[in-house]
Amino acid sequence: MKLTNTQHICLALTGATQQSDRVKSSLLVRLKRAPVVLAIIVALACLHAICAAPPDIPFLLEFLAGDYRLVGQQPDSGAPYVGKVSFRERKGQFEIIRTVGGTTIHGTGIITTAGEGTAVLRCRFTVTKVAYEATYLWRSDMDNYPRLTGYVYHKQGETKSPGLEALFHIPPTPEK
Repeated sequence: MKLTNTQHICLALTGATQQSDRVKSSLLVRLKRAPVVLAIIVALACLHAICAAPPDIPFLLEFLAGDYRLVGQQPDSGAPYVGKVSFRERKGQFEIIRTVGGTTIHGTGIITTAGEGTAVLRCRFTVTKVAYEATYLWRSDMDNYPRLTGYVYHKQGETKSPGLEALFHIPPTPEK
């Protein structure tokens, strides 16, 4: 007679037959292995935290420096904008020049870590007496130029809906 899974469980719980003894012993073996599996998972998580290397700041300052096309949405209102952003390395951080809608502003940027040790570019700038902060992540595009995406939010106070920005590297034009 073939038993269903539900019948096996019922037999295991009641101890009714020899077959149930096999189910119980199989269950006990699995339960005995659980602490070992849990210990391996915890060890791997700790190893990741210990081995996460700090960001290579000099390399990233050189890699991210340059001019970018900017496409964005303002925090809270979602109003779209386009412009240009330049990152210039100065004393281990970035001097930032943002031009949006004909208005040029200056700010600063640093490479730091966030979350689980992820390197981010954190920028601060002020527009019409309102302080903003932007946090960007980056990846290389198909030509190995950096492409940044991030959130923009009010530095002071609450931002109901963060703004979004994408920065596309403008490659240098070859000299003729």
